[in-house]
Amino acid sequence: MNKSRLTALRSNFDSLNIDAFLVTFMPHLRWASGFTGSNGVGLVTKRNAYFVTDGRYEEQVKREVHGWTTAIARDYNLYDLMLKRKWFRPGMRIGFDGNTVTLSHYNDLKKKFPKVLFRPRAEVMEKLIVSKDEGEIACIKRAVEITDKVFADVLPLIKLGVVEADIAAEITYRHRKYGADSDAF
Repeated sequence: MNKSRLTALRSNFDSLNIDAFLVTFMPHLRWASGFTGSNGVGLVTKRNAYFVTDGRYEEQVKREVHGWTTAIARDYNLYDLMLKRKWFRPGMRIGFDGNTVTLSHYNDLKKKFPKVLFRPRAEVMEKLIVSKDEGEIACIKRAVEITDKVFADVLPLIKLGVVEADIAAEITYRHRKYGADSDAF
């Protein structure tokens, strides 16, 4: 976890008129916490960062999420565990990504935490994520190197009669072979 990322997020709290920010969109949560799983919620306050996920990711959280107070929801859904842990205080003003939280999710939050003020704040995370640190730049350069190598390998395979699905499979295989985590899209 990069502490400067949390510091950058927190530096916006006063101008956004919030006490904390709820991170529910998985790409944003990965950027903020390092967690690469598919289910989790983060709450960043002025002093703490809280992370909760389900039991499937218990070992993964130990490897990936550092500098956050973590919890594993076993008998509760994620928000029930956050409620039990009292991570939300009455009167707290919590920002959330107004572009990714659905209306039904927002209404569920208001029902579960009736004494908390939830405030949609669009583009907060996007504005932070757009600025890349040295580590991210190195990863982008490595991704470009892998992609160039894959393109050079696959280009001779493209011929009349070759099925697109076969080329796609080759691209995926070679990306993994050369060290990519996944396909870009």
